[in-house]
Amino acid sequence: MFGALTTYWDDLFGEDNFFIHGGAVAFAYLPYAIIVGSISWLAFSVRVTALALSMGLWRKYFSNAVVEEAGRGAFIILTLFLLRNYDA
Repeated sequence: MFGALTTYWDDLFGEDNFFIHGGAVAFAYLPYAIIVGSISWLAFSVRVTALALSMGLWRKYFSNAVVEEAGRGAFIILTLFLLRNYDA
């Protein structure tokens, strides 16, 4: 996750892409879905989508750096509840 938090994908897209940034932060939980099996694939996919959309849209509507960084950080924490087991 640290690697995903330190890049905004501007080298690849020409400008900061917070949709991809949020998706990459959530995608860092892939080893838990594969190896540990404690995260269902549905829960993993839901969180990747939710974090990508929330971070991208948050950046789109807020330009104040403090509000933007605090909001995106809060989304990382708030979306953790999405990792529950939907298969049960």
